[in-house]
Parts: sequence; structure tokens; C-alpha cells
Amino acid sequence: MRSYLLFACLCLWCRTVTAQQSLSDSLQKRLSQPLPDTTRVLVLEQLARTQMYAQPFVAMKHIQEGLRIAQRIGYQRGEARVLNRMGTIFRITGNYDRSLQAHLAAISVAEVHNDLEVLARTYNNLGNLYVEQANWSKSIEYFNKARAFADQLNN
Repeated sequence: MRSYLLFACLCLWCRTVTAQQSLSDSLQKRLSQPLPDTTRVLVLEQLARTQMYAQPFVAMKHIQEGLRIAQRIGYQRGEARVLNRMGTIFRITGNYDRSLQAHLAAISVAEVHNDLEVLARTYNNLGNLYVEQANWSKSIEYFNKARAFADQLNN
């Protein structure tokens, strides 16, 4: 029974890795084509999402490029999404101070445009950050904020 369970977990993991690699390849291919800058920012953010656990430093390069483009063209929704993803990558690599800074910057940008989706996701990620630091009261505070924004989105 134990070996069967191990085999099933291994199969699911391989399937997940293959799916992520396929999506990553597809996004890389898309980036090699001419794209509007706003689309390029979103594709870079999606690509970083597919790579952030297995290759966080590669993912960070994509995020930094997306941030430069978003700021250059004044695409604040994209900037907020990229900053949120940047905060998550910093958390994954253990840089909690930079993670907090990036998430708070994402909130500042998202609040200007009342971007409820980015606010919900970013507050949720702040909750995750504080869970990793075993700061339960802060994590609950941010999870509750995330839920309030998600409720407004009917999610």
C-alpha cells in the first residue's frame, strides 16, 4: 500500500512538472513574438509564476523586465501584478524584508485604481509571508483583508 501511494504521488508530481514546463515553453515562445508592451508585461508575470518554485532567480529576471516595462509605459495594473509576484519570489528565496516591501508597493499601486483582484491576491500573499514567519496574528489579519476583497469580487 505504501509503495502504491508513493508511486501515485510520483506520477502526479511528474504530470505537474510536465504541465508547468509545457506552459513555460508556450509563454517563452509567445515572448519571442512581437507583442504590445502591456501584453508582454502580463506574459512575463505568467512566465515567472511557472518558474518561481523551480527557478526563482530566472523568474526574478522576468519579473524585473516586466516591472521596467510596466513603469516605463505607465501600466499600473501590470506594475501591481508584477510587484506582487516579485514579493512572492522574494518570499520563496527567504528574503522576507524585500518580500514585504514588494507586496506593500503592489498594494500602494493597486489601491490607486481600486484593483480588487490584485489587492486580494497581494493581501493573501502577505498572509502567506507571515505564516512562514510564524506570526499568526499578522497572517490572520492579512488573510481577512484578502477575503474581504475576494468577497467583493464574488470569489
